[in-house]
Amino acid sequence: MGGVIMRIGKMIKGFGICIKKLMDDIEGVKKWSREDRIRFVYICVIAGLVMARGETKKIDHLYIKMVMDLRNVRNYPWGLKAYNYLLSCIMKTRCDLKKTKSYVLDGFSYALQIWVMEAVPDIGSLLGEKLNTELTEGPRCSNWKGAAKISYEDIIFVESTYKSHVIVSPFISCSGNEHAEFVRPDEVEDVEVDYMIDMIRSGEDFRNHVWGSVEDDDIEGDNIENVQENDVECEDEVTDDVNGLLQKRSINYNNSSNCLVEPSY
Repeated sequence: MGGVIMRIGKMIKGFGICIKKLMDDIEGVKKWSREDRIRFVYICVIAGLVMARGETKKIDHLYIKMVMDLRNVRNYPWGLKAYNYLLSCIMKTRCDLKKTKSYVLDGFSYALQIWVMEAVPDIGSLLGEKLNTELTEGPRCSNWKGAAKISYEDIIFVESTYKSHVIVSPFISCSGNEHAEFVRPDEVEDVEVDYMIDMIRSGEDFRNHVWGSVEDDDIEGDNIENVQENDVECEDEVTDDVNGLLQKRSINYNNSSNCLVEPSY
């Protein structure tokens, strides 16, 4: 398929190669070498499932080039790529939700479906059967079975009862402890960032906000050797002052309960 892929790569810019065209010529694939057949499968899976574009939409030229190096295509972060593409497709489709006609959502929508089934148990029970209710690790898509045929009216009914009894999980806990605050493994607590987030949520008007300033000593490159000894000696004192300031902010923030208290300086 080496030569075939290169020809496809040249054609794609002018005419565009899509899943449908590849499927129309699938009988000829049987005569290709094993590696070329693997490349063909990768292209179909990437374009049709992972990135989940329509069968008549042009396949990205990048994917055609990537499958020429099987090791590279296997090590590529497809999960992140598919996730970001799905989010962009959701944002573009939001404007069509109020239309009476149907709409098309590109991207790996199966991941969105699993998330909805996990986050809204009532919808999950309509769409499939959860195998293990205690599962906290591993791929969640493998924890569901069945493909129930339900109508839009069933989904709309669940939506209409949101205010009465439907349970909605604000996030899906990876540890199984739904009461613990959800944070990423490398996330660091920052009181200043929390304070800023609360200000944004409260509708703070930042147009007339007075921002604090940070002085820059402009120490770059070779100038680092010109730092005065007294600047180094006072480092511990500055560190103590900063730690004390952060502790003071933390106390004010924690004591504020539901009310936002601006830290004093």
